[in-house]
Amino acid sequence: MVVQPQAPIVVDTVNQPLITPEIGMAEVVLSAAGMAGIIMALALLGGILIGACIIFLRKSRSASEGTTSEGWRLRG
Repeated sequence: MVVQPQAPIVVDTVNQPLITPEIGMAEVVLSAAGMAGIIMALALLGGILIGACIIFLRKSRSASEGTTSEGWRLRG
């Protein structure tokens, strides 16, 4: 079997897009802190929403039972 010589491959790099700039450690840390802040804010809003729902449900149950309570009591 005889191997035929191939023509060289020429790549034109003049019209290539620019390489993205390098990102420093400070930018990485700031973006990670920003993402953590967003996650914490979403968790806080979710906790407030769930807490409000629980309070609303407890108040609506006690109002439907016709009982009022002056404070928190433990079930037991």
